Amino acid sequence: MNGSQLTFSARSESSLVDEGRWIDEVIRHTGLESKTVMPRMDEVFDQRRQIVWHQDEPYGSTSIHAQWSVFQLAAEEQIRVMLDGQGADELFGGYFNFFGASLGEQLKRGALLEFGRDALAALQNHDIKMRSLAIMTCHHVFPPRLVRAGAALLGLFPHEPSWLDLARLQAVPRDPFVSSGVRNSTVQGLSAAQLRRTNLPMLLHWEDRSSMAHSVEARMPFLDHDLVEFVLGLPARYKLHRGVTKRVLREAMYGVLPESIRCRKDKIGFATAEEFWLKSTGARRFETAIDSAIETSHGIIRPQIHSLLQEMMHGQARFSFLPWRVISFSDWIDRFAVDVGSAAMIGG
Repeated sequence: MNGSQLTFSARSESSLVDEGRWIDEVIRHTGLESKTVMPRMDEVFDQRRQIVWHQDEPYGSTSIHAQWSVFQLAAEEQIRVMLDGQGADELFGGYFNFFGASLGEQLKRGALLEFGRDALAALQNHDIKMRSLAIMTCHHVFPPRLVRAGAALLGLFPHEPSWLDLARLQAVPRDPFVSSGVRNSTVQGLSAAQLRRTNLPMLLHWEDRSSMAHSVEARMPFLDHDLVEFVLGLPARYKLHRGVTKRVLREAMYGVLPESIRCRKDKIGFATAEEFWLKSTGARRFETAIDSAIETSHGIIRPQIHSLLQEMMHGQARFSFLPWRVISFSDWIDRFAVDVGSAAMIGG
C-alpha cells in the first residue's frame, strides 16, 4: 500500500446497472485509489450456500453477493475497518417511496399547487410511472384497507400467488408495512419506520454478517445518533423538493462532490447482472435451481413458479428478484436441514 485512502466498489457485467463511470468520476475528483470487483454468475451460484449460512436466513437478491465480494476484496487488501453509507437514504429521503409520503402530506393540508409542482417534477426527473406515483401517494392518504380493496379491484396485487402454498407454509397474507408504520405516514414517520423497523435493520443484518465473515468491521457515519436525531427533526421540504431527493445533503456537498454526482437523478441499488443472467447466460442455472427449490420445499413452492420464470426470461413479465428469493429459500432449508416436511404436514 502507498498510504492513500482506498475505496472498494462492486461493478456489474450489465451496462444497465454498472456504476463504473460514476466510480471513475469520483476517483478522478478525489485522487483516491479505487479497488473494484465484478461478481460473475458462476461465483454467485457456487457461493450462495456459503453466504446463506453466514446470513443465517434467505437473502433477497444477488446484491448480497456483491456486498460479500466487496468485503472479501477488502480483506485481501488487509483492510480491517471500512466506512459505509448505510442509513443515508432512510434518513434523508433517498428512496422514491418518500415522494408518496411527501405528496400525501401536501394533499392532507390542502397544498394543491405545491402538490402539483412536486408531482410533476418527480415524474420528469425520475424513472417513475404516473400509476406508481399515484399508488405510493394513496398509501399515505387513505386507510390501508381502502387502498388494498381498490388495488384488488384493479387487479394490481394478487391475494395469493399461485406458485406458493400459504396453507402449507402456515402463513396468513397481510401487509407488513401497515404494522411497521410505513403506510399512511408523514416523511418523518416513514423515515423513522425505515430506520427502526423495515429497511435499515435488514440492511445492517446483511452487512454485519458479510463483513464479519471476512473479519472486517463496517462503520456507518450517517448513523451517528446526533446526526440521526437532527435530520429526523428537519422539515420534509429539506429532504424532498421539486423532485430532488436528499436535498439538504446534496446542498451540503456543493463543492465537495463533482456536480454530476451531487445532482445525479437516477438511483441504482447495489446491483449485479442478475436480470441479464436470468434472461441469457444463466437461464439454465436458474431453471435447475428452481427445480431443486420445488423439491426441497416439500410443496411450499409449487411448480407454477416455472411459468413466472419463463415469462420473466422472455420479457413477458417484469423482472423481479422473486426467482432468486425462491432459490435462496431452498438453500436455507437445505443448508440448515430445516424440517419443512413436518411443518407442511401440520399446515395441510
